[in-house]
Amino acid sequence: MTCVEAIARGLNKRSGSKPAHWIQVSGASVISVPDILAGTFGEGSSKNYGDVDNAEEVRDIIRKNAGMRVVDNHLLNNVTGSKTAIIFPPIIYGEGRGVTKQRSVQIPELSRVAIETRQVVQVGKGESTWSNIHIADLSDLFVRLVEKAVQGSEEALWNQNGLYFMGNSMLSFGKISQLVAEATHALGLTDTTTVKSLSADEADKLWAPARIFWGTNARMEGQRASRLLGWSPQKHSVEQEIPTTVKVEATLLGKL
Repeated sequence: MTCVEAIARGLNKRSGSKPAHWIQVSGASVISVPDILAGTFGEGSSKNYGDVDNAEEVRDIIRKNAGMRVVDNHLLNNVTGSKTAIIFPPIIYGEGRGVTKQRSVQIPELSRVAIETRQVVQVGKGESTWSNIHIADLSDLFVRLVEKAVQGSEEALWNQNGLYFMGNSMLSFGKISQLVAEATHALGLTDTTTVKSLSADEADKLWAPARIFWGTNARMEGQRASRLLGWSPQKHSVEQEIPTTVKVEATLLGKL
């Protein structure tokens, strides 16, 4: 948070005719807050959040839970004189092209746990559902926002309006776990294709944030980028990527 406050102070003091632009990466767990507060993990939901249709609801979640969404709240309420955008990625899949990190979190960690314990797991009923996006499609959204910033674009893209959701599809963690089970078993890395249900506490012992990242709902619709930036996902599905993810994790663990 110290770094965020320092950036904000510097931008607020900036002089010149053109405003600075700040694009911040947050996370889809912003719309998992209701599940976290209720302590319901592994349960499904039919609630979808659109970044246009439900923008005020999302802003309200951030403001009312500022202690949990410190950076999001700071950008929405304490940055003046700059144009800000907050991107809330869901499950990210695919290999990144960055210099220091090419691995995402949720499915790789699920695969790692499965390989290390020879058992694929899910939280509770496995009905909790997140949207998902390929890393290249996420990158494309960044490029389009930067291009708009250079052009000096309309207010509908920034600040209180600058909330960005995205997704290629929605898939429950029970289904994701089943796909991981099939992929690991096919490689001889697990003993069965049966997925084991764990409580939130049990799952957290395998991976500290498991109850949140495997057991909550984050069903999102990328309305703003689609309508104002002409963005849409183009890459293959997460179902197609899971066998590759399993092989990568197995290789990193020295199992292949």
